[in-house]
Amino acid sequence: MDAKLALFSALGASAGGMGAFGAYKLISKEQKAFTDEEYQLIFKEFKSNESFITALKTQKAEITKDSSNSEGGKVTKEWCLKHDSKEAKQWCVILPKTISEKIGKPLSSNWAERVKSITNKSDSALLNDLKSIKSGLSQIADGNQDSQDALKGWCESKWNTKVIDDEGNAIYTKIVNRCVDGQ
Repeated sequence: MDAKLALFSALGASAGGMGAFGAYKLISKEQKAFTDEEYQLIFKEFKSNESFITALKTQKAEITKDSSNSEGGKVTKEWCLKHDSKEAKQWCVILPKTISEKIGKPLSSNWAERVKSITNKSDSALLNDLKSIKSGLSQIADGNQDSQDALKGWCESKWNTKVIDDEGNAIYTKIVNRCVDGQ
């Protein structure tokens, strides 16, 4: 009787262990289930990496670095869901979705200093960008409250731009140069 009890106990422990393993695999799969936008962002971020494109070509031979983010995202999703390699762990990751997440720092709190630091740089689009906030702005000058308010308003209006957007890369560069301290 003791042998049967021991056998049933061992089988129960094994079944419990397999159940826990199955739950782990289920949870792991759920963690890897990204949105379509996240797969598009992965493609956008890594498409200049030849190894990445070569890996995706195993899924769809026609894919190139010039493929649309939408098409690339679909192929990236297929590839990521089928692979658990070192490369998959490197590429199939959650990336920042907005400019603010990508920068990882807060906006400046000293707009007078930000205006002062950017007026000496050659940024031909700056005045036009700030005019989108304060249409009457004719120049950007140190100590000018309108310049500070316009810069703060522009930075706040662009802060949560999605990285996947076509304008995302250009806006990101402007935000880093104009809106964040210590850049």
